[in-house]
Amino acid sequence: MCLTATWEQHRSWEAISRQEQVYATGLSLLPGEKYRSSVQFCVGNACSNTLNSDGVTITPNAPVSGTLSVEYTVSGSVGTLVAEFEKFYDPDIDDLTQAQSAIAGYQYALPDDEHDFKLLDDWQNVAVSSINSTFNRITINFNPKLDFSVCRRIAIKGYNYVGMSATISREIQNCTAYNPLLIVPNKVIDAVGPQAGDLDYVGDSIVLEQNAEWPTPDADYTPYTNVISAVWPKLRHRNYTYAVIRLTGSWDSTHYDGSNHVLTTDPCNYANVLVCGETSHEYINVYFSSGSLLTHGRRYAVCVHAEATQIVHEKWVEDLDEVGECSTGITVDTTAPTSGRVWLANLRNLMYSPYTNEATLQWDNFLDVEQQNYASHDSGISHYQVALGSIEYGEDVLKFHDVGLINQIKLINLNLAEGSMFYASVRAFDFTGKSSTVTSSGFIVDNTPPIVTNAQFQFDYKYLTATNTLSVCWPNMFVDPESSIASYKYAVGGRPGHTDRLDFTSTSTSTCGSTSMTNNLVDGKAYYVTVMVIVVVVVVVLRVVVLRVVVVVLRVVVVVVVVVLRVVAVVVVVLVVTAAAAYNGAGLYNISISKPIVVSVNGPTAGTVFDGSSSGRSSRNQDDDYKSSVGSPLEAYWRWFFSPYSPIVYYKVSLGSCSGCDDVVKDRYVGLRTEIIYDDVEISHGTRYYTTVTACDILDRCVSATSDGVLVDVTAPSPGVVQDGTFSEDIEFQSPRDFLGAKWYGFHDPESLVVSYHWSAGTSPGGTNVLGWTALKYTEIAYNANFSPNLPTGSRIYINIRATNNAGLTTVASSNGFIVDTSAPTADFTPRLLGGIGTTDSSTLISRDAFRVEWSFTDSESSIDYYSVSIKSSQKNDYESAAITVPAAVTDHTFTHTDILSLQDDWTYNVVVTACNLAKLCTTSTSSNILVDSTPPLPGMFAVDTIHAARLTRHQASWMTYTSSQVKLAWVGFHDSHSGISHYLFVIANIDVTICVGRITPTEIIELDVQKEQAETEVVKVVVVVVVVVVVVVVVVVVVVVVVVVVVVE
Repeated sequence: MCLTATWEQHRSWEAISRQEQVYATGLSLLPGEKYRSSVQFCVGNACSNTLNSDGVTITPNAPVSGTLSVEYTVSGSVGTLVAEFEKFYDPDIDDLTQAQSAIAGYQYALPDDEHDFKLLDDWQNVAVSSINSTFNRITINFNPKLDFSVCRRIAIKGYNYVGMSATISREIQNCTAYNPLLIVPNKVIDAVGPQAGDLDYVGDSIVLEQNAEWPTPDADYTPYTNVISAVWPKLRHRNYTYAVIRLTGSWDSTHYDGSNHVLTTDPCNYANVLVCGETSHEYINVYFSSGSLLTHGRRYAVCVHAEATQIVHEKWVEDLDEVGECSTGITVDTTAPTSGRVWLANLRNLMYSPYTNEATLQWDNFLDVEQQNYASHDSGISHYQVALGSIEYGEDVLKFHDVGLINQIKLINLNLAEGSMFYASVRAFDFTGKSSTVTSSGFIVDNTPPIVTNAQFQFDYKYLTATNTLSVCWPNMFVDPESSIASYKYAVGGRPGHTDRLDFTSTSTSTCGSTSMTNNLVDGKAYYVTVMVIVVVVVVVLRVVVLRVVVVVLRVVVVVVVVVLRVVAVVVVVLVVTAAAAYNGAGLYNISISKPIVVSVNGPTAGTVFDGSSSGRSSRNQDDDYKSSVGSPLEAYWRWFFSPYSPIVYYKVSLGSCSGCDDVVKDRYVGLRTEIIYDDVEISHGTRYYTTVTACDILDRCVSATSDGVLVDVTAPSPGVVQDGTFSEDIEFQSPRDFLGAKWYGFHDPESLVVSYHWSAGTSPGGTNVLGWTALKYTEIAYNANFSPNLPTGSRIYINIRATNNAGLTTVASSNGFIVDTSAPTADFTPRLLGGIGTTDSSTLISRDAFRVEWSFTDSESSIDYYSVSIKSSQKNDYESAAITVPAAVTDHTFTHTDILSLQDDWTYNVVVTACNLAKLCTTSTSSNILVDSTPPLPGMFAVDTIHAARLTRHQASWMTYTSSQVKLAWVGFHDSHSGISHYLFVIANIDVTICVGRITPTEIIELDVQKEQAETEVVKVVVVVVVVVVVVVVVVVVVVVVVVVVVVE
């Protein structure tokens, strides 16, 4: 809550929990300023629109009055009074209009010739009409009209909204006016003489010298029961009949017209006459004996009657008319006023005041003789006095002073001490001067709430472990220098001062509370405990008791010895203890809000334990699974142990040879460190070690996590075998210069396994001048098909494989190397038919199922690896046989029906031979065309002359003849449609011996119609060729025979 002016904030916003009323103290508000209260309903930082009060104006001072003018007129029996006065205003408000509007209303009364005392009538509300911005007017009618036998005044009181008032008064008529005389006293005046000695209620006589003035006004009250006195100083008849009459309720009030009090008969004839007599004096003293004393509270009048007469003076005669008149009456008042209740307004729980500089005092009207209805005034009280003191009836704070005839007043500028008890006293005076005093119950000034100390809230744990209950204590959290603690209330909410989980619950005077939640708490959410404390007086009571005891003692004795004082002190202590149990109910409270306490139902959650050191780690390499040395200690660290609502306060670590075991190191407390070095542990090769970390929160709830272990491996992997190339077998040669490949196997590590491979290549085992060490995926084959720069030629290249185990240890193995050969084999000659099988020459096959070919290739670098042999034909459907692989050592091949299908006569075939070297480079060579002709030529006949009806012309003249040295042959009809006739063979023999074998190649087919000359020429040629052939054949035959003979002989 805050208090603000229209545009200026006077006090900062304050959280007030869910209270529906607030006492704001220590504000230092400025008089005359208007303040309003503003309230917002907030949830967290989100607040509703501000609700504002309509404001209150600070008015600590009484109104200020101004001038007053009065006009009184009479019309018949009605008197009219018109009063015009300056508008009252609040002195602290600068704006005059607003200052005038601070006046709540006006009242009027008729004092008995006093400013605001001795009111003939009680204060009456009056309607006010505004004349202008400065003056108001009131109009009052009196019926009957006012009696001006004495000076009459009108008092106007203006009061503000806090009950403070100011009064102005003025004579209704000019009481000092002489010509004309406006105030005409009554002829018979009630009088009161002195008291007779020290006797209560007994009065003495009065004396009025003849023709003297009576110095005192008409008396309305007498304190005596033994005498009635009256004077009539204006009469000169010297012979009077008087009577003392007991008035009844029908007697009119004395401040109105008293014409009905005029007598026309002998007063002795009046009813209720107590005493009747005659006198020559202008006064009487009528005494009453003990048996007929005047009655308290009754009103009595003296009536006087004088007959008309003449008084002879020395020089004139004065005629005196008959006179008959009664006094206005006098009331017997023998007792002091009857007191009423006196109390302080705005006290909290009837005893506590939050104000140090003001007090609003109220009291019931004191009663006196007006209760008998025979008084001349509306109240039998003349006026009141008030005082304020620190003891009953005391006035050490504020002396008794007149406050008029009112029954409430606001005392200001008091400067009351906080924590002290005060008493307000009211003294009422009646018209006879007797008084009664009543003091209020003591009230304590306490406008400060209890002080919140630095003491802290105490919970069972630093975190709440249940969602439905809460226990909390707050010892020594509140102190109050003026008061003790009356009671406590506490509440629980999700925000400071809120009560959404538990509304305010009383613990009486206990500083601890334990209860179930109205609404369950939420795990992980922070809550606040709000404690409200209410005070009860202790120290103040001590002071009051001491003062009371001292007053009592002082009334009993004059001198008190030290021993008595000590006894009194003891008594005081006992009284203090008794009074301390009183609950003041002041409503003063203070609130203390705890720091947030978090609900933590669940304990920590496990994190991850890593083997190895935490330094130099990346997000991809956080854990060691292997360790390659026994000379350095084991290390471990951990991350992500998490307790969402209650902090982790320590870790403990153990080490074992199995997951969760502690056979190597028992629990070792490491505080809040998140890493450990086992520098006192000897480790062994081949053993896996596991670190277990236990995290415990502040509530001693623990959770454990174990690493995946670290294996100690101090040996490198065993080397494997490296093959050059990516084929199933190791290569010795390769042709590409931009391809590098290898395969390997046999690398092995029984402890930590092989985790990665690297490769390199060089012109020596282990060398890297061709390829530096390069990481590989975990595989046993690798290649680079775009190797750059090109591999060197002519040098053996070795591929190296480096295997690394999980411990980081490595081993290297190299291949036996390979050579880059970029040249293909060279054909020495094209493939050709090899005579003897299926052929008679190099271009014709006479067998459709078998033939033999030969070839020759040379490769000086990587040697021939193999040959691939096949047959193809471009005729018809481009026939090609399946390739046949021939080892490199074989340079011929015989085709059989298992290799090829039957060849087709009259088809031309080619033999294709591909030679591949060890570098996989190949050269293909194709034979010349080979004709297949497996059929003999069609036979012809000798061109002999025959007798035939067909008249054949085949016979040529001179042919088919012989001599001893020459044979001339002629033939016709020989024909071969596939390969043609390549040559003719002939044999000349007798029956027993072959004389000649010949071979001849015709150059042209002789047609039957060839001219003779041509035939002869051909024949001649044939003959010549035949002769030569015969000779050659003979020689060959001879040689063959010789060779055969030699072989046989050997």
